[in-house]
This record gives sequence, C-alpha cells and structure tokens, in this order.
Amino acid sequence: MIHSMKHYLYRGSERGMGIVEAVVVIAIASAAFGAILGSAVFFLRGGMANADRVQAAYLLDEGVEALRFLRDEGYTANILPLVGTTFDVGAVPTGYVATSTGALHLGAFTRTISMEAVHRRTSDDIIVPAGSADPHTLDPGTVAVSVTVTWPRGIPITATTYISDIHEN
Repeated sequence: MIHSMKHYLYRGSERGMGIVEAVVVIAIASAAFGAILGSAVFFLRGGMANADRVQAAYLLDEGVEALRFLRDEGYTANILPLVGTTFDVGAVPTGYVATSTGALHLGAFTRTISMEAVHRRTSDDIIVPAGSADPHTLDPGTVAVSVTVTWPRGIPITATTYISDIHEN
C-alpha cells in the first residue's frame, strides 16, 4: 500500500509538471512571436521611409537634369533669367520649363530650385563667395544651383552643383 501511494504521488506530480512545462513553452513561444512581429513592423516602417527617400532622390536628380536640358536649349535665354530666383521645373511635351514653386510631385514631395551668380577669384579663377575679401569677378558663364526636395515625414535633401554655358549659347 505504501508502495502504491508513493507511486500515485509521483505520477500526480508528473502531471502537474507537464502543465507547468506547457505554460512555460507557451510563454516563451509568445515572447518569441512578439519579438518577430515587432521586428517585422520595424523593418516595414524602415522600408517605407527608404522608399520615400528614393523617390525624393529621383526628384532631386530630375531637377538637376531638367536644368541641364534648359542649359542645352539656351543658356542665355533659359538659365540667366532664373539667377537670384527660386522656382521648380515642370515637364512639357518639348522638354522642361521653369514653374512657380509649391507644386506637389507624386502627391507628397515639393521641389525648390534656386540659382545664384558665381564669382571667381581674379588670381586663379577659383570660385569664391560674392563677399570674398580676395579680388574677384562675376562669371557670367556659370551659376550655382541648389535643388531641395521636402516631404511630410522626411528630412529634406539638397544637392548643390554648378551649371556652365558649355555650348556658348
């Protein structure tokens, strides 16, 4: 009888241990699933933000390429009148035209372009700021261009370059 009682107590504790083990396994599996789900959401959000940055970069590049197109069509007629202004470019059937700023691209992105005159140091033709103490002159054949793209949930990106009258037109 004592032997059967010990056996009964031992078997009962085995059953209780199985339930505790099951609860522990379920808790660990739930925590692992939660971590996997959390990281999936994190990477999905990062991917969406990256898609916005890629679209902004394409709009930035399009702005610079549009200015090169306008330069090739006529530096004096298309580029020089824009120096000192802020504008955007829009596509038309024959190429690009300067437009007012504020237009939305792809429903959320705003692009602004500004052009400034370029001054060169007299001694070596290096580009210097207009207010430089070194003797300098205006270079009518080169302008400094800044293209900025902004969107609601992102940090604005800017590209700065120079456009020169390489065709002397």
